[in-house]
Amino acid sequence: RTAEDIAMLAPGVNMGSPELIGGPLGTPALVFGGASTAENAYYVDGMNTTELLNNQGGIALPYGSIEQQQTFISGYDARYGRSIGGVVSQIGKSGSNEWHFGARASWQPGSLREDPVNYYYANPLITTPGSKPGDLAVFRKNNNRSETIYDAYASGPIIEDRLFFFVGVEQDNTHYRTTSSFSSSATSEDVTVHDPKVYAKINWNINDANVFSLTGLQNEHKTWGTIYDFDYDTRQRGDFNSLDQTGKTAFRVWVANYTSYLTDNLT
Repeated sequence: RTAEDIAMLAPGVNMGSPELIGGPLGTPALVFGGASTAENAYYVDGMNTTELLNNQGGIALPYGSIEQQQTFISGYDARYGRSIGGVVSQIGKSGSNEWHFGARASWQPGSLREDPVNYYYANPLITTPGSKPGDLAVFRKNNNRSETIYDAYASGPIIEDRLFFFVGVEQDNTHYRTTSSFSSSATSEDVTVHDPKVYAKINWNINDANVFSLTGLQNEHKTWGTIYDFDYDTRQRGDFNSLDQTGKTAFRVWVANYTSYLTDNLT
């Protein structure tokens, strides 16, 4: 349901190293045809929406707003310059004379997931108490992750045959818990991630030979967390420790297109 998920359906596209955190919007880093994760490009309605600083990921459409998506790995032309890995090119939906509405919800509860396995020390050369082979290194059993996604869209005519609109929104909420490795100052943290997307397009048929469209797209990525003490002797969470840093990244794109179709009058 994301640009990256759709791209990985194409042969030669794989997930990047798990050591990479992906782009500033929290999207996964992809590898196209063996190139690095920083050599790809993202396009929406012909506009380059690639993240500029590190070239990791880019702005993409809400799932219900995708009209079509193309994934290029090699042999693409110069219009998709500044990339030697691959290209994700999306086209957003437009309104028409017919009214369309839709909504979808997806829930993945953490309580129904299998508990992750704990990590144990395994180096036979280490004899330090607490770090010997078989000693607990990272307690992960109580870690969990839940996700809820809401999508909705609406489209139709503002003025029949002349002016149309399309609006699509998406809200992706993720909650997860992590526990640090064994130490006297170990902590456990609850993290919340919000990833909203908004897409809107207006198409105006000025006359039979002139068409104007205006597209707006916004992606956000917001994270915050609460940190608690953790006791490895009892394997229980303790008192409140601190609030983690809150981070928010937002990207906004506006695209205006004007097209004039010239016709010849033959007599």
